Amino acid sequence: MSIKKWQYMQDSSLTIFSDKYTSKNRFPFNLGATGVYSIPLMKKCKKYYKQARADGLITIPHLSLCFAPEWLEQNPNEKLTFYWLSEKSKASSRNHMISLRTNDKMFYQVKMKPVNYFHSPKKYWRVYDRTDGRILDISEWETENGSNEMQINSVVSHVYQVAYLVYDVEPQKILDPEQCYLNANGSSGNIPQVVSNPKSPANLFYTVTPQGWPVRSKQAEAEDRIFYIANPLSLVVQKHTLSQIKLFLEEWNGCIDVIRVFLSARYTTFLDEKNNPYGGWDENGEKVPGWNWYGYGHFASPANQVSFKEKTGIDFNIDWLTKSKYGQIKYPPAVEYLKWVHFVNKEIINYHVKLSNLCAEYNVRLQTNIGDNWIGIEPYLKNFEDPAFHSIAMYGLGKTVANRQLTGFSNKTKKVLKIWFAAEEGAIHYTGKGALQQLIYNWNHSKRAFFTKFPDELRLETLNEHVNPELKRLVKNIVNEFIEYKGIIGGCKVYCHPINIYILNCWGKLRTWTGWGDDAGRLQNMIQEHLVDMPFNIQWVSFQDISKKGIPEDCDIIFNFGAIGTSWSGDYMWKLPKVKSRIEDFVKHGGGFLGVDAPSFYEGNFILSNLLGISPINEINADASRQELKKAEAHWITHELPEKISLQRGLKVKQDNGNLSSLYSCGDSPEVYVREVDKGRVGYLNGYSNAPEYYQLLKKIFFWLCRKENLSETIHTSEPDVFLYFYKREKILIVYNMSKAKKKVKIQFDLEILNGRAGNRFMMYDIHNGHNIFKDPVSYMKFKNGMKIDIMPWEAKFLKIKLIDK
Repeated sequence: MSIKKWQYMQDSSLTIFSDKYTSKNRFPFNLGATGVYSIPLMKKCKKYYKQARADGLITIPHLSLCFAPEWLEQNPNEKLTFYWLSEKSKASSRNHMISLRTNDKMFYQVKMKPVNYFHSPKKYWRVYDRTDGRILDISEWETENGSNEMQINSVVSHVYQVAYLVYDVEPQKILDPEQCYLNANGSSGNIPQVVSNPKSPANLFYTVTPQGWPVRSKQAEAEDRIFYIANPLSLVVQKHTLSQIKLFLEEWNGCIDVIRVFLSARYTTFLDEKNNPYGGWDENGEKVPGWNWYGYGHFASPANQVSFKEKTGIDFNIDWLTKSKYGQIKYPPAVEYLKWVHFVNKEIINYHVKLSNLCAEYNVRLQTNIGDNWIGIEPYLKNFEDPAFHSIAMYGLGKTVANRQLTGFSNKTKKVLKIWFAAEEGAIHYTGKGALQQLIYNWNHSKRAFFTKFPDELRLETLNEHVNPELKRLVKNIVNEFIEYKGIIGGCKVYCHPINIYILNCWGKLRTWTGWGDDAGRLQNMIQEHLVDMPFNIQWVSFQDISKKGIPEDCDIIFNFGAIGTSWSGDYMWKLPKVKSRIEDFVKHGGGFLGVDAPSFYEGNFILSNLLGISPINEINADASRQELKKAEAHWITHELPEKISLQRGLKVKQDNGNLSSLYSCGDSPEVYVREVDKGRVGYLNGYSNAPEYYQLLKKIFFWLCRKENLSETIHTSEPDVFLYFYKREKILIVYNMSKAKKKVKIQFDLEILNGRAGNRFMMYDIHNGHNIFKDPVSYMKFKNGMKIDIMPWEAKFLKIKLIDK
């Protein structure tokens, strides 16, 4: 399909490629999508970049800050050095030899580089006796440079493990982008490297998307350049990279609008709850070590440890990274470890400010990617300062929660939603679907997040230049939808009931709307997905916040959910001073508390057992199977809900207090219930579900907990998979059908929120087609009692309400 005209809005950076720019001599990646994303910066095409910019096309190169081995040999202290764990080894003699190499079958098949003896092992390493939990004295072990082995004065049959420093894992292989293009098009040849300053030992490469590469020939493999990542916290590294970026900006001044900078590339692996390296599975179904995507171990170089001690007065402790309950985001962090997190955050943000200021000098926007340590840290939202971040981008892989995280940033920072899809129909990526189905799935599931809060820009990305006509038409339709939606609700504030729900977990405001990167968060993410577009004010609070400052004054409900021992449920942090007493006092004086799975669970019991009215049965046994529950007592909460619901169960519990109102049950076990406690109210759900009915159940429990049942029908539909979003100032109601079936939806809408009265009459029309929903103006009571509209599968109706008279 030939697209002859730009589809572009200045404030949203939206474009669709024109044939004018999609030729092999100009911009080679012929993707009918938004923006020029990661195109090869070929000097011979420089005039086309300037022309594209003049035509309103946004040009975005991707800069990988990779350092040549020669530069790092001259600056050895700047190498990215971090800790690795040896495999556990059982001693068979008093002088046990343990290998300092790990399994070569790594996630993404990345292999270890030699052990780092440049920094003193006796000062920086730790040797653990995993049998008795002891850290060995440095006199009890020896290792020699280049040996990759350690001799331990061991106890026979004891298991040992070493936390040791390594240089960066196997370096990046960066294929020149122009060569990528030639190879993708069946060409080959020794193409000169495209760099900003060929004489510099550390070069900036303008790469294609970091998610993968176009198909390369065997000839191309030999021409790959090898580069390393240096320590991004080092002032020497920062000064050098800033000088390189400055050269790049001067060279391409007037051609580039936005640049994406890739600051960090490495992730570390530590232990899971069973003290095994956490990872993925190979093609044979065997578990292999993998990455701690959200960790801070790759910043634990000796230089950074020294800097941390100088600035905080705290000695760095390797146990933060190697003990199973620390070092990974899914486990409750040690209090000192949080200091380390804040230190790394602050240093990276300071670095980012320098990058932002430099780009601003050349009228170029710096774009930061959320995810996988791409900027050296994961986005702890509280710590991000607006001046440092011109633009935040996130992949919208059909993950409603992740997209909501993106829109959680300050309005001063541009928010870019990127939807990735395979360009070939047979390709599988993330969703397990082909290209068309994948793109449709990602787009439909992104809407729930941005109907709540709209992003500034949309980018659709793929790796392959060949996009079939059907896929290109779909891309065009999505872009047009986004433009239309943005014109209607961009910048608008969705209506929320005056109910403030605080999610209580170990990280609080540091991490909001995020999946936390591992299987431990899979079930808990079901909860967050249900919360994304609920019409309440959702906020976060940590155990430390409550311990030090008390419960926020505007809090109506405290919500704690998650599996045993995780950051979600809290684990040891329930023992922090005043946490228990303050929550109990909050409820007794009229507050609400809702728990799911293991709220307040620590050391075999519920800390809030008196409040919850339940306790665990014998040893805790999480049941991953689905349990079908039936309605129990008649209650306002279960009115309009189905007779049966299915939960993926949490704990096995028993009832201690008779004052429980059972909503759903299975045998004698209290599965879903609520109860009164003095002036307050408490609720508990023993499991998870991604079903729409679970959304309705949660929503009604929230209304009940804060005694605001009367608000439940202010904006209401009985259809569990139809979602409503209301924009009060604009008088716009969005009705979004997330099901695969056509629906006749009954909507109840209390016009008091529009200052309507009983004698008023109203009209409603469809913004998309201008059709009136009613033939004649309808009364106030018609809205309040309910009206029915037809809505197609996955359709989003934008309805405008108009007051006829007062």
